Amino acid sequence: MRTITSLILLPALVAGALVAASPASALVPPPAVVRLAGADRYATSVAISGQYSPGVPIAYIATGVNYPDALSAAPAAAALGGPLLLTAPTALPDNVRDELVRLRPALIVVVGGVNAVSDAVFAQLTPLATTSIRRDAGTDRYQTSRI
Repeated sequence: MRTITSLILLPALVAGALVAASPASALVPPPAVVRLAGADRYATSVAISGQYSPGVPIAYIATGVNYPDALSAAPAAAALGGPLLLTAPTALPDNVRDELVRLRPALIVVVGGVNAVSDAVFAQLTPLATTSIRRDAGTDRYQTSRI
């Protein structure tokens, strides 16, 4: 009798162990995925920035022509509570300017040297910061990413 009871209980114990070992998160459905996109990379950065409310403490600006500056600036922007917006090197896109007007950032951080974001764009950005603006730039993209 003891052997028969053990054979009957063994599968139940194994099945119970499998259920107990399953993480609780396996029972929760995954969150919905929402795609944020625009007609181009500049409009996509504006669409993402639209998730922020006006009065952000900071907004980062990087060139949309080459990705290294934006790639290294995005985590800093998120950690400090602001978006990363992209610009053309020599002209601030109107939709990016309009988004900065909406956001009213206290500080604007321009990432990269004058070849990445020109002094002309920097000058266009200056009146859009409610407190100040600065440029974070190193001698190359590697040094810029360490700032």
